[in-house]
Amino acid sequence: MFSTDRLRGSLNYETYEQARLGARALSSSRLVEFIVEGDCLIKLGDNFRLNGYGTFSGRYQIQELRNSLNNDGWRTEIKGRSLYEESPDI
Repeated sequence: MFSTDRLRGSLNYETYEQARLGARALSSSRLVEFIVEGDCLIKLGDNFRLNGYGTFSGRYQIQELRNSLNNDGWRTEIKGRSLYEESPDI
């Protein structure tokens, strides 16, 4: 038994600058995928932070979420995309 939810949508930008930053964010984003013990509080679109994983450390948004229940127990599979963060000017 399992369920799969996907977050799909389109982005609308009001200005050229917003569109430029959005395109830059998508082109430089990282994807992560991992499985945790089942958790009903995790939702599509939630943001989370990974720390201690080198270049993969940072803020992410859940793009795909899958819950499964089998002989091994309840598992939640998470796929996330990194959120764009502007680097401060030095």
